[in-house]
Parts: sequence; C-alpha cells; structure tokens
Amino acid sequence: MAKILVVEDLKEIRELVVIVLEGLKHQVIAVEDGVHGLAQIMTQDFDLAVVDEDMGGGEKNGSRMMEKAQKVSRPLKRVIATSSHFFGLEGNGELEQILREKCGVIWLVLLPKPFMLTEFATAVASILALPV
Repeated sequence: MAKILVVEDLKEIRELVVIVLEGLKHQVIAVEDGVHGLAQIMTQDFDLAVVDEDMGGGEKNGSRMMEKAQKVSRPLKRVIATSSHFFGLEGNGELEQILREKCGVIWLVLLPKPFMLTEFATAVASILALPV
C-alpha cells in the first residue's frame, strides 16, 4: 500500500481517481488544486503524486506546484495527467522533458487525458515499482 496525493481540479475526475486508487488498497489524500497540493506535500510524506497539469494557471497549476514542491520535499514520484494537446506538444516527449527540467521530476509517467482506468492503474503500479 502506498500513500498517494491526488491533485485534480475537476471533482468528478478526482473522485473517480480516488475510487480506483482506494480499490487498489492505497491510502489517498485528494485536493482540488496545486495550492492545496503543495500544502499537503509540506506537511506529509507521499509515495506518489497524481497531478493534473492544467488547473487554471498561476499558483493552482500542477507544474507550478511541482516546481515549488521540489524545493521543500524529498523526491516524489509523479503521474502527470494532462491534455497534452493543450500545450501543442502531443506525442513527441517534449512536455515530459520540460517537466523533468523545470520541476526536477525524476520518476515520471505522463498520462494523456482522456485515459482508460486500466491505463491509469498500470501507470501507478509501474511508477510505484521503481526504486526510490
């Protein structure tokens, strides 16, 4: 069992992700944006963060939260869920490279939205299996 932080602004998606993760026997804390996500990271240790990249920009944004988190927490594995076409970087690995450089992300699975729940469960299992 892992302790997982879910940061997703859309309530329906956030609740569905929590249901899937709890069904896989993980302990889950879910919040609605990067501001609340960073507050959780500063007060608790997590094995994994599942983060929506695009949550309205500014301080609420997933990449902003990850950028700040790398300065205040131990290295954290991440599954980044995003509509990559939003960035014009679909399918070429460019978004993953930007996130690695900008946010200090070491362990990363980029999961384009919309995703199948089986894809999500596989992404979570694969990144949790990586050594810390």
